[in-house]
Amino acid sequence: MSRQEAEAFLSDKRAGSFVVRKSSQRDRLALSHRHHNGSIVHAIIQVSYKGYMLQEDNVPEDKQVWHPTVTKLLDTLLLNYHANGKDYLPDGTPLID
Repeated sequence: MSRQEAEAFLSDKRAGSFVVRKSSQRDRLALSHRHHNGSIVHAIIQVSYKGYMLQEDNVPEDKQVWHPTVTKLLDTLLLNYHANGKDYLPDGTPLID
């Protein structure tokens, strides 16, 4: 999925919805999510033998937080996900309008 396809997919989703996609950068994934203000935000997830980490500028190595799976990383971000036409909280609780 490209950045533009991710934006189109998220355009009608509620705040907190996201997609994780392959990045054009080596050893990276891309996270696209709908921000609470309605904008679509993109971030890079670093992939390493250490696990997965949201890329942030100027974070000292001793302050980096690596997660064993992408799912564990996403759990810390409190994003919603969309499956089978419904929206869910990270713990699987359905969101009802």
